[in-house]
Amino acid sequence: MSSDFEWHFGDEFPEEDTEEDQTNQPIWRRWLPWLLALVVIAGGTYAWWRGRQRNLTQAEAQVRQVAELELRALAEGDRELYLGLQDYYDRSWKRAQEAYFDTGGLPLPLHGASTSVTTSVESARIVGDRAQVEIFHTATLPSGEEASFRALRFYHLRDDGRWLHTSVDPDVGGIIRTFVLDDIEITAFERDAEWIDPLTTNVVAGAYRFCRLASCRRSLSLELNLAANLEDAAEPDDATLPAPFLVGAPENEAARAAWEASLGQFLVDQLVARETRPGSEDDHHGALFEERLRAWLKAEIGIGEPVVPDLELVRGALEHGGLVPTWALWRVPPDDPDRSLAAAQIDLLLTSIEEDYGAPAVAGLVHALRGADHLSDVLGSIGGLRGSTIGDRYLIYLREQAAPSTDDLAAFATYDLLVGCEEYDEQGQLQTLWGWRPDRPEDALLSARSVDEGFTPISWAPTGVELLIGQQPGYGKGLSVLRAGSSEAEELHLPNGARAANQYGIGPSGWSAAGSHLAYRLHRTSPEPPVSESRVRHLGTGEDVALNGDFVAWSPLGTGLLYARASRVETPWSDSASDGNTAWGFFVAQEDGTGDRWIADGHAAAWSPDGDQIATISTESALRVYDIASERRTTLLASDALQEALGFAPTLSRRYMGRPVNLAWSPDGELIAVGAHSAGDEAPQEGAILLAKDGEHRVLRREAGLIYDIAWASHGRWLRALVVGEDWFASVVIGRDGALVLEERDGLTTWSPDGEYLAVTRFSDKGSNVEVVELESGERHQIDVPGQCQPPVWNPRAPLASNALQ
Repeated sequence: MSSDFEWHFGDEFPEEDTEEDQTNQPIWRRWLPWLLALVVIAGGTYAWWRGRQRNLTQAEAQVRQVAELELRALAEGDRELYLGLQDYYDRSWKRAQEAYFDTGGLPLPLHGASTSVTTSVESARIVGDRAQVEIFHTATLPSGEEASFRALRFYHLRDDGRWLHTSVDPDVGGIIRTFVLDDIEITAFERDAEWIDPLTTNVVAGAYRFCRLASCRRSLSLELNLAANLEDAAEPDDATLPAPFLVGAPENEAARAAWEASLGQFLVDQLVARETRPGSEDDHHGALFEERLRAWLKAEIGIGEPVVPDLELVRGALEHGGLVPTWALWRVPPDDPDRSLAAAQIDLLLTSIEEDYGAPAVAGLVHALRGADHLSDVLGSIGGLRGSTIGDRYLIYLREQAAPSTDDLAAFATYDLLVGCEEYDEQGQLQTLWGWRPDRPEDALLSARSVDEGFTPISWAPTGVELLIGQQPGYGKGLSVLRAGSSEAEELHLPNGARAANQYGIGPSGWSAAGSHLAYRLHRTSPEPPVSESRVRHLGTGEDVALNGDFVAWSPLGTGLLYARASRVETPWSDSASDGNTAWGFFVAQEDGTGDRWIADGHAAAWSPDGDQIATISTESALRVYDIASERRTTLLASDALQEALGFAPTLSRRYMGRPVNLAWSPDGELIAVGAHSAGDEAPQEGAILLAKDGEHRVLRREAGLIYDIAWASHGRWLRALVVGEDWFASVVIGRDGALVLEERDGLTTWSPDGEYLAVTRFSDKGSNVEVVELESGERHQIDVPGQCQPPVWNPRAPLASNALQ
């Protein structure tokens, strides 16, 4: 059933509520429609806002992802990915980003940072199709402080829905301000000006200090533009930098100090670039040298870190013979694996120049870079000196700084072994002296000098407190004596052309047993007349006595000396190809060289250990003994018996130097060692070592080569010999029973005074190798000496112990 409202014509209308009745209605009924409308509007607005926020959050997340991906590409060096995130609609922008890619998007203070840089995306803000992202960089500075930098990056939403890195909004940086300090003008956006302004005085001060130090030849007038917006790629020598707020403005004091230092360095780089010649990007000649020179300049004027050469790197290269040649320091490609080593060597070169000629000399090299094609062109600009002079000083400084251990030259007598070496390259030469003793783990550098001032050790005086030294061995430039406790050599004032009796450490010493006399050779062709003779110098009085022949050896106990001169006696040993006489007349004389008398003709002679007898090989190939006191001659081994035992007749030829027979008397006086060989002009034939005593003889060892320089160990248990083949040589050590104790191919050897150790010197194109071998145990100690070295000389007082090398 329904209730209907029905009205008929003639009926009266229903009466309306009176105003009084309406006033009596509840208020909520009157506001309810409006409240309902407001709720509908608010709900719609909130729904729209929520949707917009959701979309904005998603868009901001997208922008942050793009920024993070872009920064990751920079950190990993992914150029393709990085450029793919740039605004490709703006070609000039994309070209500019290619130029800035190598900076890693970092602020100037963090370019080339040695510590890791932490980069994070902090926030993103979107307005329409543009977005602004805040980037934070943090890094630990060399000082240990942590620096923070804030950068802004801008992105544009393109029609394809991608956010791309694009140029800065024009109004973000504010107006451009300019600071003028004397001749230098600095331009920056207002956004950066607040913190740049207080730094300008100190930044400019570095440029003025550089010009005072280097005597700038061009005007100091310079413009530094810090208002670049990253839209234009900067030229290599352009004094324009991106606005700091785009790459990383400072957020704390450490970052401000880093910006101040880097701006000062940037200004100096520009000044150096103006002073030097412009070079193409592909031309790396002199680039590394200029880079290290800039680092030195910045450190010198107080705007850069101190330059500390990497000595460990240089030491490692020295140990393995891998130093970069001095001339090659000028031509080091960017990808050269030895670039770090070359940089360390250049740092040492600059430091050596500073020590010798002062800081202005180093700074002045800036001007020499213009037009230089070689390092020698640059070095030759210092005070008018030749580049080789600077090169000599550099090699000396490098050696002194990189040596694992150094000691004063005056302490030379405290070392058991001395080694003299020569190093050279195209820029310089030097001579070094090294000391070794078993109680120290490292060899000590005692002296490093140029060839003109340097020297090589030749032989010790028997007392062990004096050392005979020579300049430029083999060239007769002079002999001197170095005394223990002194680093200054005493000139012997010998005649021009004087040479040591045993120039290369092989053979008898020129010192008499008491150390009071010195035998030496005098050989010269000018002035006239030519001279070739042996002399004896009394070291106390300076008096010289000329021997009528060649010095052979001093008496072991100081009773006199033995010398020889060519004999006219015919010998059956002469090879038809040999020149001159092959036999010698042997003479004994007093210690001062006077009172000589003939003892025998022959090919070899040797003193007995007590100095009372002399063994000789006669011209008839007989082994004989001459008694000094009685002048009696005794034959130990007749000629036919000697040749039968050897199995050949000793001969010499023009091709091979040295005598065909060598003698060495055992320390106990029981045995005489005979080393003999037969050599024709074609090749070495054979050699043998024989032991003989009164009524007995036996062959100890045979070799397929020539036998030279035989010598007993001081205890008499072992005998060493130098064997020379067609294209090889070796040192062998054998026992009295003939057993081989040691064989060192390509090595020369010398005995220690106690006979327990052997110094072995090997030669190669890369330099010399020196070892000390303990014969009983076979233990070896490597003496790391550089360059080409002479065989070492032993201190006669060497305190070597049997367990020294263990």
